Amino acid sequence: MTESIHVLFYVPEGLETSSLKEIKEYMRDEGHYELEQGRVHYYGQVKSITEFIKYMQSIVIKSIYHSLIVTHEQPLPDTLLSSDHDTIHQSMLDITLSTPWRDYLMDPHATFRATFKKDHVKHSIRSYDIAGFVGYGVHQVYPEWTIKMTDYDYEIMAIWYKRKEEVIYTLGITLYTYHKFRNRVVVGRTSLTPPIAYCLSLLVQPEPGEIILDMCCGTATLPIEGASRYKDSFWLGSEVDEDTLMNKARLNMGHCKYNNVELVVGDGRSLPFRNGSIDTILSDWPWGIREGSFGKIQKLYPLFMKQMYRVLTKEGKAYILCQNPKIVKRILDYDWCQDMFHIHSVIPMNIGGMEVKLFLLQKWLH
Repeated sequence: MTESIHVLFYVPEGLETSSLKEIKEYMRDEGHYELEQGRVHYYGQVKSITEFIKYMQSIVIKSIYHSLIVTHEQPLPDTLLSSDHDTIHQSMLDITLSTPWRDYLMDPHATFRATFKKDHVKHSIRSYDIAGFVGYGVHQVYPEWTIKMTDYDYEIMAIWYKRKEEVIYTLGITLYTYHKFRNRVVVGRTSLTPPIAYCLSLLVQPEPGEIILDMCCGTATLPIEGASRYKDSFWLGSEVDEDTLMNKARLNMGHCKYNNVELVVGDGRSLPFRNGSIDTILSDWPWGIREGSFGKIQKLYPLFMKQMYRVLTKEGKAYILCQNPKIVKRILDYDWCQDMFHIHSVIPMNIGGMEVKLFLLQKWLH
């Protein structure tokens, strides 16, 4: 006899397919998957829900932000969302009380906390108020449980998120949440999150022995996450700011102790590598927002393009993340650049609420 489950994975927006590849490696049956913006839904069958929860809490899926096993999900009518806050509070409490929690959690004594998140849903209601009513409802089901804000056994997660024109209310039990300092001890102002960096490395899929370069590595999140996944390839990071490289990036590299990553001081305008020595470039270029300016990146990007073409192998590829795609497209339209690269694809992404683009560039064969 098997039981049906629904697991919701929160993943980097725009890289859902990339994350799905790793998710499938850990799920024990074929199941059914549905992709939404920033989310992957898994529907499957398990012999024991409680054993499945233990299994999911014991593994680390590096391409996701967090995951939860869904205990209840329903669309919220507009009439409810436009109601007064007391009516919404009571509705959230009623839904919590009617959820079959004991099908999922049977611990006689445990600690827990409740969290509420508005995911791209604008509403005046306060998140901690909803969390309070959800927590109160769970405590009615498990009166012997103790509320604990840190070092708890279970996190009960409530979420409002948009699906087309509807607001969906989801209740669930958190299975995993990524750690900001995974594989690093220092974070810079423009550092990518580990799940984004890991998903980007999944796109590259380097062959054993290949060399992948991040020409603007900063605190080295990209090469370190890539090295953690693909141990038979070599990951290089180049950074123009010597202080960032020596006091942040190298500190992170030493903390991880991967032997297939190396970092060097290098200027993207004049990379310290031989012609044709790099198989793939994967890099998050300066956006001109927190670092530099719009005027500066207009001057930098053409020089970066020329250096990429020089150091890449004949069949080399470049995966370039940028916030201003118009500049990249304008440069690629220059006569001299049209002979260097062509756009294989462009992936729209959302990072920190900002629309960005990932360009996959293929070097022309001459």
